[in-house]
Amino acid sequence: VAQFLTQEYATREELPRRMFLSVGTLESDQVLGDSASPVSMIQVARGMHEVARDRGIVVDYYEVPGGHDALNPRLVFVRGLRALMNSAAT
Repeated sequence: VAQFLTQEYATREELPRRMFLSVGTLESDQVLGDSASPVSMIQVARGMHEVARDRGIVVDYYEVPGGHDALNPRLVFVRGLRALMNSAAT
């Protein structure tokens, strides 16, 4: 389940041209998936970044220093908004 979206992007024909993706550098202890194949949030994000890039999607990928800190969503929102505004201008 944790890799569902990554698998979808690996096999879909129609994909977006750009995406913004971020994860905290300390998200390695957040385990997703079942006990047979656990993965961390950062592993999922890195895998999604690799698949998207390999499929030709322009990816603004950002690893936020830290985890789910109160300040990080604000920083990520600003960065994501800038990425969106830059893609709309091109």
